Amino acid sequence: MFSLSPHGRQPRRLGRSPGRWKKVTALSLALLLAFGGGVALEGALGLFSPFGAQGYRKLTASYRALRDRWYFGGEVEDLSGRLTDQALAGMAQSELDSHTGYLPPALRTRSEKSLAGASVGIGVVYQQADGGFLVVQVVDGSPAAEAGILPGDLLVAVNGVPFSQLEDPAAEIAGEEGTAVRVTAARNGVETEYALERRTVDNSASGRVVDGVGVLTIRSFTSTLGARTGEVLTQLQEAGCTELIIDLRGNGGGYVDAAVEVASYFLPEGAVVYKEENKAGKVREITADRETERRSFGRIAVLVDGDTASASEILTAALKEQLGATVVGTATYGKGTVQSTLLFGDGSGLKYTRYRWLTPGGGWVNGQGIAPDLEVSQPGALETPAPQMAEGETTSPDQVGEAAGPVQTYLAFLGYPVARQDGYYAPGSAAAVRAFRADAGLPEGEAIDRDLCRALTQAVTLKWYTQQSELDVQLERAVEAMK
Repeated sequence: MFSLSPHGRQPRRLGRSPGRWKKVTALSLALLLAFGGGVALEGALGLFSPFGAQGYRKLTASYRALRDRWYFGGEVEDLSGRLTDQALAGMAQSELDSHTGYLPPALRTRSEKSLAGASVGIGVVYQQADGGFLVVQVVDGSPAAEAGILPGDLLVAVNGVPFSQLEDPAAEIAGEEGTAVRVTAARNGVETEYALERRTVDNSASGRVVDGVGVLTIRSFTSTLGARTGEVLTQLQEAGCTELIIDLRGNGGGYVDAAVEVASYFLPEGAVVYKEENKAGKVREITADRETERRSFGRIAVLVDGDTASASEILTAALKEQLGATVVGTATYGKGTVQSTLLFGDGSGLKYTRYRWLTPGGGWVNGQGIAPDLEVSQPGALETPAPQMAEGETTSPDQVGEAAGPVQTYLAFLGYPVARQDGYYAPGSAAAVRAFRADAGLPEGEAIDRDLCRALTQAVTLKWYTQQSELDVQLERAVEAMK
């Protein structure tokens, strides 16, 4: 993830330098007299261009050729803008750094909104599934929670219109605060319509108590996370929790300032949260905030996985190295750089790596991640990518296929007996496929196809989110470590 600059960078203003200005003016006048206005002006621009004279000529010549003579240029809307965007995208692309890139206005806006924290809606997190949106989380205290919508419900209609007839169902569910929306959800084959009022919902963090241990789940390091974390910690302490588990699984990061805000609830004033190193090798220590009210817990554990990245890793390393927190799960992603964004007037931006960050002890996690103190893996199906197949593609028993491994792994997770769980579709697994197809209401048969893959993905998701308390072995191990 990345940090967004609050303002676009302004052009640097030249100070008063009459002598230098006279020299530049004289040179420009000489060029104009020698070569003629247009050519001379372009040559002068090339001399002072950061690309150099030759680079400037290449850029302008290429741009004009594509703008004026490219055969397919007439089919491109706003060709000049497209060429500019592509030039910026190419300039930012590098095999050395996958986190630097050009952000068109729409993409930059989405990125910014995703880190805003609070948003207006009904308070559900969902993923696309056959026939609708599968609810995977309901935010506590949200309109959806108050109405009785549960994880595992399938949203199938908005304001009485089926999803299949809507171009953008998500946009129909969203809306302005205080407005009404009717959402239809299917549960066990029965559809129920809920009348909801859209409200501001903050899903950046939530809390719960598991066997007397407080669990703080942080989903993203948003602009509102610091305050929201304080609210959750207060609730957990009022519930009598003296031990804390911070769940950062699946958290890809966000604003690094938010990581500092959260760390400041636990670290002593002035303690190093992380270090920034710029391209010149200069290192700056980022320390815990002075103003934050400290919260005391006897022991702290941090839950992580392969999707725990960036700001999540900053917090994990700080708590581990400064407080001796126990890290539970699997190795983190390993993103050890910090990005800034240069904003432009049209809403686009250039996201670029500005620093590498180091742990309080000087370690760099980039490309290797943070190893857990207690390594615990979830059931195989939860760490297996969903099977994907194209329309019309099938895999039959005694054949090898990319989807065969995930399909057999998912079937085993759902309780269907399979012969193996790799890329070979074993004939001994065919009975499990036939049984699941019947249970899911799919056409009879033993072929693996796209419909089977989608139904399996939905079934696995539903089981995980409705039986998470029994299936989450990583959380169970973390709770044990707190006892």
